[in-house]
Parts: sequence; C-alpha cells; structure tokens
Amino acid sequence: MRLLRFVGHVNPSNWRSRIPRHSYIFSFRRLPSKWAGVWASFFKGESALAMEELILNLVENTGARRRPSKVQEHLDELKRFWRHEV
Repeated sequence: MRLLRFVGHVNPSNWRSRIPRHSYIFSFRRLPSKWAGVWASFFKGESALAMEELILNLVENTGARRRPSKVQEHLDELKRFWRHEV
C-alpha cells in the first residue's frame, strides 16, 4: 500500500466505525484499470507481473524517484512477501 500511494490517489476512508479493530481498508483511485486482475494473480501466486508493472510506474513517478532508498526497501519487502508468503 505504501508504494501504491506513488501511483494512485488514496481515497479517504470513512469505514473505520464499520470494520473490526486492528483491521485496515485501503482504497485507491486512478490506478490502471488492468491492475485489479494483475494484483489478484500476484496474490494467488500465479504471476509476478504486478511487481514489474509497479516498478515501471514508480520509475516514472517523481515522488518515488526522490525517495529511492525507501522505495527500494518497500520493493524488497514485497519481493520477500512474494517468495515466502504467497
């Protein structure tokens, strides 16, 4: 979710009163339309294409380029998640 903030726009959350404690809901707008399927495939362990797409979008983003070490740290976490959890 930290990396998607560079690519999309976070929708304000007004679900707080309706979700269980210690749970989170993130909602973004202006993400590429095909990403829903790409990320679903990523979380099923079928394809790592979502990471490639994300990295290509991050390279084009000025905010992400200003924080390369933090972005790399988050990408490494995502890669580790893909290897060990998915």
